Amino acid sequence: MESNSFYHLTGDGAVIKDFLHSEIDIHAAINLIGVCAFHTGVIVLAFGHEDTHPHLLLYGTYQDCMHFKWMYESSFLHHAIRTRPAPINLKLDLDLLKIKDGNHLMNVGTYIVIQASKDGKQIMPYDDRRGTGSLYFRPNGHIPIWCFAADGSYRPPVRADQIGARERRAVCCSHMNIPDHWLISNGIILPENYVDIKLFESIYRTANCFRTFLGSGRAKQQEIKEKLAAARGVVYDDQEAKKLRRDCCKQLFGIYDVRRLNGPQRIQLAQHLWQQYRLSRRQLSALVFLPYEEICKYT
Repeated sequence: MESNSFYHLTGDGAVIKDFLHSEIDIHAAINLIGVCAFHTGVIVLAFGHEDTHPHLLLYGTYQDCMHFKWMYESSFLHHAIRTRPAPINLKLDLDLLKIKDGNHLMNVGTYIVIQASKDGKQIMPYDDRRGTGSLYFRPNGHIPIWCFAADGSYRPPVRADQIGARERRAVCCSHMNIPDHWLISNGIILPENYVDIKLFESIYRTANCFRTFLGSGRAKQQEIKEKLAAARGVVYDDQEAKKLRRDCCKQLFGIYDVRRLNGPQRIQLAQHLWQQYRLSRRQLSALVFLPYEEICKYT
């Protein structure tokens, strides 16, 4: 049986570019996390949103987390098509990156939480309505920030089964449903419904440890960025990449045509190209004619 692992689901802002346009998009981006978590069984520990791409910390099997990724990408793209004028310039192609050790896990958790306070934004993580920084190490009875409207007025949450079917579909931003007992306020499916706050807190054990990692500075953030860049690999010019494939195929198997290779040989070729040239996994998928998820398993 496949074991559970922690994963960082994110995207390259330079590629996606056109993610969040409006408050409607922000609501959809948050609500679809809850919808996809419920329908895939994946545990969400944290999320944060930049204008160009999301960041999520997930826990589950690789297959379930990939299912979450596909469902989220497809659902948000359909939301964009429904709500934006054509043409739609959105390529929501996210990366699912396995977290290898405890220190990396703690760095990723706080990296996600501080997204709102980077790039000069004048806001602290615990006031960020786009992310989950307000959820952790809070006293009993803490009121979720999503229960307050823009003018500061309090909007008490209601159960999903207390609103009409049309409004419920609008909140879910899809044809998929959510449990009747989940709470909604100001059009937001409250993240407390599906975010595993205790599991996230257990990563750091104490509030002081969490605070230390939150203030760990640029060096830790740069470390995460370097890991993201290494995991994504390098995108070569198509003709150059095909020449590398051709030469490696000849070197390993004595032939130039990758289509004549069987499955294990194609995986071996992809591993060789990854190790020698760090080609991106998406480019490897196209070069050796294997699904992206298979490439991720073996590189």
